[in-house]
Amino acid sequence: MEPPAFPWRIWCATALLTLVFFSSTLTTAVPVWLDESYIVEYGRVTLAGQPPVFGFHQRSDSQRPVYTYSVLGAILQEIAFRITAPSNVGPRVIALLGQLAAFGWFLYYLRLRGVRTNVSFLLAMALLIDPLCDIGWRGGRVDGWVFAFLFASLCGIRKGGSGAFLGGVAAAAGLLTWPSFAMFAPVILLELWEGFKQKRNWSVMPVCGFAAGGALAAVAIILPFRQEFLYGLADANFLTAMQSRMNRGDGLQNQFQFLLLSFAQTPVVVLAGFWALALKRNRWLLAGFIVALVFVFATKVYRLRILYLLPYFYLAVASLFTEGQLHWRRAQAWAIGLMLFAGTAFTVAGTTLSGLSNRSQKDPLALIEPARSAIGDGRLRVYMQEPDFYFVGRTLGWQQFYCFDGCWGPGISTPTFQSLLATMDFAIFRGEPDPVARGVIDKLGFRFVSVMLPDGGHQNTLFGWSYGPRSYGPYFIYRRP
Repeated sequence: MEPPAFPWRIWCATALLTLVFFSSTLTTAVPVWLDESYIVEYGRVTLAGQPPVFGFHQRSDSQRPVYTYSVLGAILQEIAFRITAPSNVGPRVIALLGQLAAFGWFLYYLRLRGVRTNVSFLLAMALLIDPLCDIGWRGGRVDGWVFAFLFASLCGIRKGGSGAFLGGVAAAAGLLTWPSFAMFAPVILLELWEGFKQKRNWSVMPVCGFAAGGALAAVAIILPFRQEFLYGLADANFLTAMQSRMNRGDGLQNQFQFLLLSFAQTPVVVLAGFWALALKRNRWLLAGFIVALVFVFATKVYRLRILYLLPYFYLAVASLFTEGQLHWRRAQAWAIGLMLFAGTAFTVAGTTLSGLSNRSQKDPLALIEPARSAIGDGRLRVYMQEPDFYFVGRTLGWQQFYCFDGCWGPGISTPTFQSLLATMDFAIFRGEPDPVARGVIDKLGFRFVSVMLPDGGHQNTLFGWSYGPRSYGPYFIYRRP
């Protein structure tokens, strides 16, 4: 039987409505934050090439920028910022497009699995507006693209033939978009095995095609940035070891609390997913989920790592709707309905309305002129305690420094971190520095200049209820003569 075509009309209509609806809050729903600056900065230093580059995220041991081996996602976000600079709307639009791409490929994969069109659309919509995904695409991360490459790879494998080659290309692109794609290896292996079981004359050719596609795509992406890729591999080992130490410091009880709090962001999906994973026919998918869960606990248990468990839940729930698996129809309908209700209430309504509150005061572009007046522009070396000024600093031409390993553990009190701080012209602290930080900057010769935005930023509000931290300010400015 001829496989269904990609649902272009549904995807285009959904993408247009989604882009129009969320466009007004893309830069205000989530303030500039660490993950966003990380990804764009990875792209900046990767595109900068071989000459010495001063990095916003600097390793204190080697005094060079931090790199990632997932160069594709970082470069994509850096190019997006260059197009819309000084605004960070570019990376956020690209992040939303990634979530839309994941919606489209997941919908197509469900159709290839034999799930009815209406059910496929509703499940894919639930993924698009899932509350656990919300902060990622609103905050300029590339998780949506990683999900899209996963489902595109699964589609290619399921179609077989030349599709297996393209599935390998998508898998390589996913791994080179963000490292957490590695958590999907069990899903891809299961899809390869499923194809072999269903087509006993399948032979090894599609597997070879998948491997060839992945290898060629990886070489094509890595070759122009091979030195930066090698730096990224070294930094990935360093970061993994550091995260593991932090994770052990949290303790097992706190780690499980983080896991449950993250699951609580999308409780219906988690409950329905665990129910589906517990079924006998999904035992291998459950095994893959456990492997991914072990990966989470071996690195760092936090919301945007736990996010990568979501595809396991959605694939398990989808298995309830494949042909011949239509028992408990009323419970299944309720599950999908509640999944969509949760996403609509949190992502479509809640976060959007809170992003509209005090929108003009939460615009990061409003920081440019106060920063120019308080600090100036040009090749000034500026340390900042928070990443709020990352895009501002890029616009004003600063050589800005946030830190990397020096931000965790002893932090500002370490000699290596202080030696880097001693090369700065300015230091920006959000809120008044604590006594330890104040003692360090006094010792290094910094002197207080002024307070920028003394009234502080604005909180998100929803129906008169304020929540979360203030978006920007106040900032205490110190200068070293």
